Amino acid sequence: MERKRAAWIMWLLAIVIALIAVGCGRRRAAPTPEPVTLRFAFRQNIADYETLAGQFQQEHPEITIELVPINPIRGGLKSIEGREIDVLRWSQDFLTPERLDQLVSLDEILLVDETFPHGDMIPGALRTLLHQGVQWGIPAGLDFVVAYYNAPRFDRFGVTPPTADWSLDDFLAAAVAVHNTEGLSGGADFTYGFCSEPDQGDPIFFTYLFGGRLFDDLSDPSYPTLDDPANVEAVQWYANLHRQYGVLPDPDELRRYFPRGRVYEAIVRGKCGLWLGRYSDRGGKAWGFEWQSEGVMLPLPRGRASFTLIWVDGYFLFAQSQHRQEAWEWIRFLLDHQEAAGQMAPPLQTQVQSPEYADRVGESVAGIARSLASNPVFVPAVLDPALGDVIDLYTDAVVKVLKGDAEALAALTEAQARAKTLFGSGE
Repeated sequence: MERKRAAWIMWLLAIVIALIAVGCGRRRAAPTPEPVTLRFAFRQNIADYETLAGQFQQEHPEITIELVPINPIRGGLKSIEGREIDVLRWSQDFLTPERLDQLVSLDEILLVDETFPHGDMIPGALRTLLHQGVQWGIPAGLDFVVAYYNAPRFDRFGVTPPTADWSLDDFLAAAVAVHNTEGLSGGADFTYGFCSEPDQGDPIFFTYLFGGRLFDDLSDPSYPTLDDPANVEAVQWYANLHRQYGVLPDPDELRRYFPRGRVYEAIVRGKCGLWLGRYSDRGGKAWGFEWQSEGVMLPLPRGRASFTLIWVDGYFLFAQSQHRQEAWEWIRFLLDHQEAAGQMAPPLQTQVQSPEYADRVGESVAGIARSLASNPVFVPAVLDPALGDVIDLYTDAVVKVLKGDAEALAALTEAQARAKTLFGSGE
């Protein structure tokens, strides 16, 4: 009996040892993950993706990130047509209806990613990349309108530069103080007090600072309000920058003296005292043409109302990708690193507030991102063509007033009548 029991125990031990051996053998024979190459396309100079790709590959040695920078001026998105791109970083206007078939819906991926920082996302950013109830992109960076001043010009003319707590009156005074167009050939001291063109959106930003509005509700417009009294005042003020104070060049003059890039060329060549631009513009790095003089960023001047209009860059996952899980890991890695936002503001609140972000961009620049209005307006990814037509009507009215072809009230009354037809009765 004892011999039978001993034999049974030995038999059981043999089975256990065999199973352990098989298990150990499986662990030893576990296949190495197949090498994967992800092709990541992005607007060149927007962020230092070479360093980030290196860091990612240290954590994921089986994944190689192939960087595909896109020159937005030379070729743009056409340069990646026909290429096997896995992930794209681009502005929200990539989400046109005809491109949706190229993308992967991220809804299911987000549903199972329990670590996704929904609560840390700046409110409204994720929703901007939602179209027809589908989440098509993940925010990569936020952009918004700010002001810049040419520090060397203020120093050259002995003018104290404006501070972050400036008003529209301070804006006008600063533009007048540094304006100098003597010898219009573009000599060393040649400076426009304020460089602007109506079709770049500046009159619209001033309109909202004056407390005006182009629509009843910019987030969900149902009818236009182009002839709002505050609009009339704002347009007249903008036109007077040229007609009364002379600090704003006529658009035809800009084309004549800066034919290659108009207002952008004037900025790059250091011929502007003040201008409005985007947060990502600083230094001109994202343009591919660095500014010849130091442009110092300021928030928009104080008006009767605060106004923050935000654009979103997104990470988009292409349907043709054969490595969607790895592509998502790359997107999540980038989202977790504030430096991936590059020239734009990070989309996560903790990143905007972090000392690492301030160290990277400077305390004053980070402070502007931190002080965004509490109720920012996010530009819709897919803009109703009627809205664009109304904006064009407003811009055309501004040009008429700027050139002296009409008074502000008359020009905007006419524009409003035409705009109402785009919204039915307009009431």
